[in-house]
Amino acid sequence: MTINDHYGYIEKQLRIQRELSIDNVSNDLKISKGYLSEVENGKRKLNELTFRKFLDFYEIDFDFDPSLTEEVQRLLNDLMEAYIYKNAAKEEQILTFFENKTPSYEKSLACLYIPLFRMMAARKKDPAGMSDLERHAFKEIDEYLAAFDNDEIALICYLKAFQAGRRMIFDQALDYYAKALAAFDGRIWPQLEGIIKLNYAYTIMFGKSYYEGYCVGLEAHDIFVKHGNYTRALMCYNNIANYLLCLQAFEGAKEYLRKILLSPSIQNVPVYEAAVATMLITLTLEGSFQEAIEFAAEHSTDGNNGFIRNLPLVPYCHYRLGQYDQCLEQMAQFDPGLLESDDKALFGLLKAILKGDPAKIEAAKQKMRRICCKQRNWSMLMVLYQLLIDYYKSVNNLELLVEAYEENNKVLRHQLPLEI
Repeated sequence: MTINDHYGYIEKQLRIQRELSIDNVSNDLKISKGYLSEVENGKRKLNELTFRKFLDFYEIDFDFDPSLTEEVQRLLNDLMEAYIYKNAAKEEQILTFFENKTPSYEKSLACLYIPLFRMMAARKKDPAGMSDLERHAFKEIDEYLAAFDNDEIALICYLKAFQAGRRMIFDQALDYYAKALAAFDGRIWPQLEGIIKLNYAYTIMFGKSYYEGYCVGLEAHDIFVKHGNYTRALMCYNNIANYLLCLQAFEGAKEYLRKILLSPSIQNVPVYEAAVATMLITLTLEGSFQEAIEFAAEHSTDGNNGFIRNLPLVPYCHYRLGQYDQCLEQMAQFDPGLLESDDKALFGLLKAILKGDPAKIEAAKQKMRRICCKQRNWSMLMVLYQLLIDYYKSVNNLELLVEAYEENNKVLRHQLPLEI
Protein backbone atom coordinates (compact mmCIF):
# COMPACT_ATOMS: atom_id res chain seq x y z
CA MET A 1 0.00 0.00 0.00
CA THR A 2 1.25 3.49 -0.87
CA ILE A 3 -0.52 5.35 1.91
CA ASN A 4 0.50 8.82 0.71
CA ASP A 5 -1.94 8.36 -2.17
CA HIS A 6 -4.81 7.75 0.24
CA TYR A 7 -4.92 10.74 2.58
CA GLY A 8 -8.65 10.97 1.81
CA TYR A 9 -9.33 7.64 3.50
CA ILE A 10 -7.42 8.72 6.59
CA GLU A 11 -9.28 12.04 6.70
CA LYS A 12 -12.59 10.16 6.61
CA GLN A 13 -11.62 8.02 9.61
CA LEU A 14 -10.58 11.12 11.55
CA ARG A 15 -13.85 12.88 10.70
CA ILE A 16 -15.93 9.87 11.76
CA GLN A 17 -13.96 9.53 15.01
CA ARG A 18 -15.00 13.12 15.84
CA GLU A 19 -18.61 12.38 14.91
CA LEU A 20 -18.67 15.14 12.30
CA SER A 21 -20.74 14.99 9.13
CA ILE A 22 -19.53 15.92 5.64
CA ASP A 23 -21.88 18.91 5.86
CA ASN A 24 -20.22 20.07 9.11
CA VAL A 25 -16.72 19.91 7.69
CA SER A 26 -17.48 21.31 4.23
CA ASN A 27 -19.36 24.28 5.72
CA ASP A 28 -16.71 25.08 8.33
CA LEU A 29 -13.81 24.76 5.89
CA LYS A 30 -15.78 26.33 3.02
CA ILE A 31 -15.05 23.53 0.59
CA SER A 32 -17.33 21.68 -1.79
CA LYS A 33 -19.31 18.86 -0.23
CA GLY A 34 -19.00 16.92 -3.50
CA TYR A 35 -15.22 17.37 -3.49
CA LEU A 36 -14.93 16.09 0.08
CA SER A 37 -17.14 13.10 -0.72
CA GLU A 38 -15.00 12.18 -3.75
CA VAL A 39 -11.80 12.55 -1.72
CA GLU A 40 -13.08 10.32 1.07
CA ASN A 41 -14.25 7.63 -1.34
CA GLY A 42 -11.00 7.48 -3.32
CA LYS A 43 -12.33 9.10 -6.48
CA ARG A 44 -9.96 12.06 -6.11
CA LYS A 45 -6.59 12.34 -4.41
CA LEU A 46 -6.02 14.60 -1.45
CA ASN A 47 -2.60 16.23 -1.50
CA GLU A 48 -0.52 16.56 1.65
CA LEU A 49 -0.90 20.32 1.91
CA THR A 50 -4.71 20.14 1.92
CA PHE A 51 -4.60 17.12 4.23
CA ARG A 52 -2.62 19.19 6.75
CA LYS A 53 -5.40 21.79 6.69
CA PHE A 54 -7.85 19.11 7.74
CA LEU A 55 -5.50 18.06 10.53
CA ASP A 56 -5.36 21.65 11.80
CA PHE A 57 -9.15 21.79 11.74
CA TYR A 58 -9.41 18.51 13.65
CA GLU A 59 -6.63 19.69 16.01
CA ILE A 60 -4.64 16.52 15.54
CA ASP A 61 -0.90 16.18 16.06
CA PHE A 62 -0.33 13.78 13.16
CA ASP A 63 2.95 11.92 12.65
CA PHE A 64 4.06 11.87 9.01
CA ASP A 65 7.14 9.79 9.77
CA PRO A 66 7.17 7.07 7.05
CA SER A 67 9.16 4.76 9.32
CA LEU A 68 5.97 3.92 11.27
CA THR A 69 4.29 2.75 8.09
CA GLU A 70 7.36 0.74 7.12
CA GLU A 71 7.40 -0.79 10.61
CA VAL A 72 3.75 -1.86 10.34
CA GLN A 73 4.28 -3.33 6.88
CA ARG A 74 7.26 -5.32 8.19
CA LEU A 75 5.13 -6.50 11.11
CA LEU A 76 2.39 -7.62 8.71
CA ASN A 77 4.89 -9.55 6.60
CA ASP A 78 6.33 -11.19 9.72
CA LEU A 79 2.82 -11.99 10.94
CA MET A 80 1.91 -13.59 7.63
CA GLU A 81 5.11 -15.65 7.59
CA ALA A 82 4.33 -16.90 11.11
CA TYR A 83 0.76 -17.70 10.08
CA ILE A 84 1.73 -19.44 6.84
CA TYR A 85 4.30 -21.62 8.62
CA LYS A 86 2.05 -22.31 11.63
CA ASN A 87 4.20 -20.51 14.20
CA ALA A 88 1.44 -19.65 16.68
CA ALA A 89 3.80 -18.28 19.35
CA LYS A 90 5.34 -15.82 16.89
CA GLU A 91 1.88 -14.78 15.69
CA GLU A 92 0.78 -14.02 19.23
CA GLN A 93 3.98 -12.10 19.93
CA ILE A 94 3.52 -9.87 16.87
CA LEU A 95 -0.16 -9.22 17.53
CA THR A 96 0.56 -8.28 21.15
CA PHE A 97 3.36 -5.93 20.07
CA PHE A 98 1.04 -4.27 17.53
CA GLU A 99 -1.78 -3.91 20.05
CA ASN A 100 0.54 -2.20 22.53
CA LYS A 101 1.72 0.24 19.88
CA THR A 102 -1.70 0.95 18.36
CA PRO A 103 -2.00 4.40 20.04
CA SER A 104 1.11 5.58 18.18
CA TYR A 105 -0.21 4.17 14.89
CA GLU A 106 -3.66 5.75 15.19
CA LYS A 107 -2.37 9.26 14.40
CA SER A 108 0.10 8.29 11.74
CA LEU A 109 0.15 7.09 8.14
CA ALA A 110 0.05 3.54 9.50
CA CYS A 111 -3.50 3.91 10.82
CA LEU A 112 -5.11 2.24 7.79
CA TYR A 113 -3.53 -1.07 8.78
CA ILE A 114 -5.11 -1.15 12.23
CA PRO A 115 -8.38 -2.87 11.13
CA LEU A 116 -6.41 -5.51 9.21
CA PHE A 117 -4.38 -6.44 12.30
CA ARG A 118 -7.58 -6.56 14.36
CA MET A 119 -9.11 -8.89 11.80
CA MET A 120 -6.07 -11.15 12.05
CA ALA A 121 -6.34 -11.13 15.86
CA ALA A 122 -10.03 -12.08 15.59
CA ARG A 123 -9.39 -14.88 13.08
CA LYS A 124 -9.56 -17.79 15.54
CA LYS A 125 -12.27 -16.34 17.75
CA ASP A 126 -15.90 -17.33 17.72
CA PRO A 127 -18.03 -14.40 16.52
CA ALA A 128 -19.46 -14.01 20.04
CA GLY A 129 -15.94 -13.75 21.48
CA MET A 130 -14.81 -10.85 19.28
CA SER A 131 -14.34 -7.40 20.81
CA ASP A 132 -16.37 -4.45 19.55
CA LEU A 133 -13.24 -3.04 17.91
CA GLU A 134 -12.56 -6.32 16.13
CA ARG A 135 -16.18 -6.59 15.01
CA HIS A 136 -16.09 -3.01 13.72
CA ALA A 137 -12.82 -3.66 11.85
CA PHE A 138 -14.56 -6.11 9.48
CA LYS A 139 -16.94 -3.32 8.41
CA GLU A 140 -14.62 -0.32 8.66
CA ILE A 141 -12.03 -1.74 6.27
CA ASP A 142 -14.59 -1.82 3.43
CA GLU A 143 -14.50 1.98 3.41
CA TYR A 144 -11.01 2.00 1.90
CA LEU A 145 -10.47 -1.48 0.49
CA ALA A 146 -9.17 0.01 -2.77
CA ALA A 147 -6.23 1.53 -0.89
CA PHE A 148 -4.63 -1.89 -0.37
CA ASP A 149 -2.43 -3.94 -2.69
CA ASN A 150 -3.90 -7.02 -4.37
CA ASP A 151 -2.52 -9.56 -1.90
CA GLU A 152 -3.68 -7.40 1.01
CA ILE A 153 -7.19 -7.28 -0.49
CA ALA A 154 -7.04 -11.06 -0.94
CA LEU A 155 -6.10 -11.42 2.74
CA ILE A 156 -8.97 -9.15 3.82
CA CYS A 157 -11.49 -11.10 1.72
CA TYR A 158 -10.08 -14.37 3.07
CA LEU A 159 -10.51 -13.20 6.68
CA LYS A 160 -14.09 -12.17 5.95
CA ALA A 161 -14.71 -15.57 4.37
CA PHE A 162 -13.16 -17.36 7.34
CA GLN A 163 -15.43 -15.54 9.81
CA ALA A 164 -18.51 -16.15 7.64
CA GLY A 165 -17.61 -19.83 7.64
CA ARG A 166 -17.37 -19.85 11.44
CA ARG A 167 -20.89 -18.37 11.51
CA MET A 168 -21.92 -21.13 9.05
CA ILE A 169 -23.05 -18.58 6.46
CA PHE A 170 -21.66 -20.72 3.68
CA ASP A 171 -22.89 -18.77 0.64
CA GLN A 172 -21.27 -15.61 1.97
CA ALA A 173 -18.07 -17.47 2.84
CA LEU A 174 -17.84 -19.04 -0.62
CA ASP A 175 -18.39 -15.63 -2.22
CA TYR A 176 -15.59 -14.02 -0.20
CA TYR A 177 -13.20 -16.90 -0.93
CA ALA A 178 -13.87 -16.42 -4.65
CA LYS A 179 -13.18 -12.67 -4.28
CA ALA A 180 -9.97 -13.43 -2.40
CA LEU A 181 -8.70 -15.67 -5.20
CA ALA A 182 -9.70 -13.09 -7.83
CA ALA A 183 -7.72 -10.36 -6.03
CA PHE A 184 -4.63 -12.47 -5.29
CA ASP A 185 -1.54 -11.89 -7.43
CA GLY A 186 1.21 -13.41 -5.26
CA ARG A 187 3.58 -10.44 -5.28
CA ILE A 188 3.72 -10.15 -1.50
CA TRP A 189 2.71 -13.56 -0.15
CA PRO A 190 2.88 -16.31 -2.80
CA GLN A 191 1.60 -18.96 -0.37
CA LEU A 192 -1.51 -16.97 0.48
CA GLU A 193 -3.21 -18.70 -2.45
CA GLY A 194 -2.65 -22.03 -0.70
CA ILE A 195 -4.06 -20.67 2.58
CA ILE A 196 -7.17 -19.42 0.77
CA LYS A 197 -7.69 -22.67 -1.13
CA LEU A 198 -7.07 -24.82 1.96
CA ASN A 199 -9.94 -23.11 3.77
CA TYR A 200 -12.03 -22.61 0.63
CA ALA A 201 -11.96 -26.37 0.07
CA TYR A 202 -13.13 -27.03 3.63
CA THR A 203 -16.03 -24.60 3.22
CA ILE A 204 -16.98 -26.16 -0.13
CA MET A 205 -17.08 -29.55 1.58
CA PHE A 206 -19.29 -28.26 4.42
CA GLY A 207 -21.68 -26.27 2.29
CA LYS A 208 -21.60 -27.56 -1.28
CA SER A 209 -19.77 -30.69 -2.44
CA TYR A 210 -17.42 -33.34 -1.04
CA TYR A 211 -15.80 -33.86 -4.44
CA GLU A 212 -15.24 -30.17 -5.23
CA GLY A 213 -13.69 -29.75 -1.80
CA TYR A 214 -11.39 -32.67 -2.56
CA CYS A 215 -10.26 -31.10 -5.87
CA VAL A 216 -9.55 -27.65 -4.39
CA GLY A 217 -7.77 -29.32 -1.46
CA LEU A 218 -5.40 -31.01 -3.89
CA GLU A 219 -4.66 -27.63 -5.48
CA ALA A 220 -3.82 -26.16 -2.07
CA HIS A 221 -1.53 -29.10 -1.30
CA ASP A 222 0.42 -28.63 -4.55
CA ILE A 223 1.00 -24.95 -3.75
CA PHE A 224 2.50 -25.73 -0.34
CA VAL A 225 4.69 -28.52 -1.72
CA LYS A 226 5.97 -26.13 -4.38
CA HIS A 227 7.12 -23.74 -1.63
CA GLY A 228 8.45 -26.46 0.67
CA ASN A 229 5.84 -25.78 3.37
CA TYR A 230 5.36 -29.38 4.49
CA THR A 231 3.40 -28.60 7.66
CA ARG A 232 0.67 -26.95 5.59
CA ALA A 233 0.92 -29.74 3.00
CA LEU A 234 0.22 -32.27 5.77
CA MET A 235 -2.78 -30.18 6.86
CA CYS A 236 -4.06 -30.53 3.31
CA TYR A 237 -3.60 -34.31 3.56
CA ASN A 238 -5.86 -34.40 6.61
CA ASN A 239 -8.54 -32.32 4.91
CA ILE A 240 -8.32 -34.41 1.74
CA ALA A 241 -8.80 -37.52 3.87
CA ASN A 242 -11.94 -35.94 5.34
CA TYR A 243 -13.35 -35.35 1.88
CA LEU A 244 -12.51 -38.90 0.81
CA LEU A 245 -14.15 -40.51 3.82
CA CYS A 246 -17.31 -38.55 3.05
CA LEU A 247 -17.07 -39.98 -0.47
CA GLN A 248 -16.71 -43.44 1.17
CA ALA A 249 -13.24 -43.79 -0.36
CA PHE A 250 -11.82 -45.18 2.87
CA GLU A 251 -8.60 -46.71 1.51
CA GLY A 252 -7.68 -43.42 -0.13
CA ALA A 253 -8.42 -41.52 3.11
CA LYS A 254 -6.25 -43.90 5.14
CA GLU A 255 -3.40 -43.58 2.65
CA TYR A 256 -3.30 -39.80 3.09
CA LEU A 257 -3.56 -40.08 6.88
CA ARG A 258 -0.67 -42.54 7.07
CA LYS A 259 1.49 -39.96 5.30
CA ILE A 260 0.88 -37.67 8.27
CA LEU A 261 1.10 -40.25 11.04
CA LEU A 262 4.30 -41.80 9.65
CA SER A 263 5.96 -38.53 8.64
CA PRO A 264 9.40 -38.23 10.29
CA SER A 265 9.22 -34.44 9.98
CA ILE A 266 5.90 -33.96 11.78
CA GLN A 267 6.40 -31.25 14.40
CA ASN A 268 2.99 -29.63 14.58
CA VAL A 269 1.00 -31.41 17.28
CA PRO A 270 -2.46 -30.13 16.18
CA VAL A 271 -1.86 -31.50 12.65
CA TYR A 272 -0.93 -34.90 14.08
CA GLU A 273 -3.90 -34.95 16.46
CA ALA A 274 -6.27 -33.96 13.67
CA ALA A 275 -4.98 -36.89 11.62
CA VAL A 276 -5.59 -39.25 14.56
CA ALA A 277 -9.17 -37.95 14.82
CA THR A 278 -9.76 -38.40 11.10
CA MET A 279 -8.27 -41.89 11.08
CA LEU A 280 -10.55 -42.95 13.93
CA ILE A 281 -13.73 -41.85 12.18
CA THR A 282 -12.49 -43.35 8.89
CA LEU A 283 -12.01 -46.76 10.52
CA THR A 284 -15.41 -46.45 12.20
CA LEU A 285 -17.28 -45.58 9.02
CA GLU A 286 -15.41 -48.34 7.20
CA GLY A 287 -16.74 -50.80 9.76
CA SER A 288 -13.29 -51.70 11.12
CA PHE A 289 -14.51 -51.39 14.71
CA GLN A 290 -11.86 -53.53 16.44
CA GLU A 291 -9.10 -51.77 14.53
CA ALA A 292 -10.59 -48.41 15.53
CA ILE A 293 -10.53 -49.39 19.23
CA GLU A 294 -6.93 -50.58 18.99
CA PHE A 295 -5.91 -47.46 17.08
CA ALA A 296 -7.48 -45.23 19.76
CA ALA A 297 -5.60 -47.13 22.49
CA GLU A 298 -2.30 -46.69 20.66
CA HIS A 299 -2.96 -42.95 20.25
CA SER A 300 -4.45 -42.16 23.64
CA THR A 301 -5.09 -38.66 24.98
CA ASP A 302 -5.80 -37.28 28.42
CA GLY A 303 -8.14 -34.59 27.11
CA ASN A 304 -5.70 -31.74 27.66
CA ASN A 305 -6.97 -28.39 26.38
CA GLY A 306 -10.43 -29.91 26.07
CA PHE A 307 -9.47 -31.71 22.86
CA ILE A 308 -10.59 -35.34 22.91
CA ARG A 309 -10.56 -35.81 19.14
CA ASN A 310 -13.06 -38.47 18.04
CA LEU A 311 -12.50 -40.73 21.05
CA PRO A 312 -16.26 -40.74 21.88
CA LEU A 313 -16.52 -43.08 18.89
CA VAL A 314 -14.78 -45.81 20.90
CA PRO A 315 -17.88 -46.71 22.97
CA TYR A 316 -19.85 -46.88 19.73
CA CYS A 317 -17.30 -49.31 18.28
CA HIS A 318 -17.66 -51.51 21.38
CA TYR A 319 -21.43 -51.46 20.89
CA ARG A 320 -21.09 -52.54 17.25
CA LEU A 321 -18.91 -55.45 18.36
CA GLY A 322 -21.60 -56.55 20.82
CA GLN A 323 -19.46 -55.50 23.81
CA TYR A 324 -22.28 -53.69 25.60
CA ASP A 325 -20.72 -53.56 29.07
CA GLN A 326 -17.53 -52.06 27.64
CA CYS A 327 -19.65 -49.55 25.74
CA LEU A 328 -21.30 -48.33 28.95
CA GLU A 329 -18.01 -48.35 30.87
CA GLN A 330 -16.27 -46.31 28.17
CA MET A 331 -19.07 -43.72 28.07
CA ALA A 332 -18.90 -43.33 31.86
CA GLN A 333 -15.18 -42.49 31.66
CA PHE A 334 -15.68 -39.29 29.65
CA ASP A 335 -15.86 -35.94 31.40
CA PRO A 336 -19.21 -34.49 30.23
CA GLY A 337 -17.62 -31.05 30.17
CA LEU A 338 -15.28 -32.15 27.37
CA LEU A 339 -17.95 -33.72 25.19
CA GLU A 340 -19.32 -31.81 22.20
CA SER A 341 -23.09 -31.69 21.65
CA ASP A 342 -22.95 -34.33 18.90
CA ASP A 343 -20.94 -36.65 21.18
CA LYS A 344 -23.49 -36.26 23.97
CA ALA A 345 -26.29 -36.97 21.51
CA LEU A 346 -24.53 -40.14 20.29
CA PHE A 347 -24.11 -41.34 23.88
CA GLY A 348 -27.79 -40.61 24.57
CA LEU A 349 -28.81 -42.67 21.57
CA LEU A 350 -26.54 -45.57 22.52
CA LYS A 351 -27.95 -45.64 26.06
CA ALA A 352 -31.51 -45.56 24.74
CA ILE A 353 -30.80 -48.45 22.37
CA LEU A 354 -29.15 -50.49 25.10
CA LYS A 355 -32.27 -49.97 27.28
CA GLY A 356 -34.48 -50.97 24.35
CA ASP A 357 -36.90 -48.07 24.87
CA PRO A 358 -38.45 -47.19 21.45
CA ALA A 359 -39.72 -43.76 22.56
CA LYS A 360 -36.34 -42.74 23.98
CA ILE A 361 -34.56 -44.12 20.91
CA GLU A 362 -36.73 -41.99 18.62
CA ALA A 363 -36.22 -38.86 20.75
CA ALA A 364 -32.43 -39.41 20.92
CA LYS A 365 -32.29 -40.07 17.17
CA GLN A 366 -34.14 -36.84 16.38
CA LYS A 367 -31.92 -34.87 18.76
CA MET A 368 -28.68 -36.14 17.22
CA ARG A 369 -30.03 -35.56 13.73
CA ARG A 370 -30.95 -31.93 14.52
CA ILE A 371 -27.55 -31.26 16.08
CA CYS A 372 -25.57 -32.78 13.22
CA CYS A 373 -27.66 -31.05 10.56
CA LYS A 374 -27.19 -27.70 12.28
CA GLN A 375 -23.43 -28.29 12.45
CA ARG A 376 -23.29 -29.66 8.88
CA ASN A 377 -21.46 -32.52 10.56
CA TRP A 378 -21.54 -34.88 7.61
CA SER A 379 -19.31 -37.60 9.03
CA MET A 380 -21.27 -37.86 12.30
CA LEU A 381 -24.50 -38.01 10.29
CA MET A 382 -22.96 -41.00 8.53
CA VAL A 383 -22.18 -42.58 11.91
CA LEU A 384 -25.77 -41.91 13.02
CA TYR A 385 -27.30 -43.70 10.04
CA GLN A 386 -24.77 -46.50 10.20
CA LEU A 387 -25.95 -47.10 13.77
CA LEU A 388 -29.65 -46.80 12.94
CA ILE A 389 -29.42 -49.16 9.97
CA ASP A 390 -27.69 -51.75 12.15
CA TYR A 391 -30.24 -51.33 14.95
CA TYR A 392 -33.36 -51.45 12.76
CA LYS A 393 -32.03 -54.58 11.08
CA SER A 394 -31.54 -56.22 14.48
CA VAL A 395 -35.13 -55.53 15.56
CA ASN A 396 -36.57 -56.21 12.08
CA ASN A 397 -38.24 -52.79 11.82
CA LEU A 398 -38.48 -52.62 8.03
CA GLU A 399 -40.32 -49.29 7.87
CA LEU A 400 -37.71 -47.37 9.88
CA LEU A 401 -34.90 -49.32 8.19
CA VAL A 402 -36.03 -48.08 4.77
CA GLU A 403 -36.29 -44.53 6.14
CA ALA A 404 -32.74 -44.75 7.58
CA TYR A 405 -31.39 -45.98 4.24
CA GLU A 406 -33.13 -43.13 2.41
CA GLU A 407 -31.79 -40.47 4.76
CA ASN A 408 -28.31 -41.98 4.69
CA ASN A 409 -28.38 -41.78 0.89
CA LYS A 410 -29.23 -38.08 1.17
CA VAL A 411 -26.14 -37.53 3.32
CA LEU A 412 -23.96 -39.46 0.86
CA ARG A 413 -25.29 -37.17 -1.90
CA HIS A 414 -24.49 -34.09 0.23
CA GLN A 415 -28.11 -33.41 1.14
CA LEU A 416 -29.14 -32.75 4.72
CA PRO A 417 -31.92 -35.07 5.87
CA LEU A 418 -33.43 -32.26 7.94
CA GLU A 419 -33.78 -28.53 7.23
CA ILE A 420 -32.71 -26.33 10.13
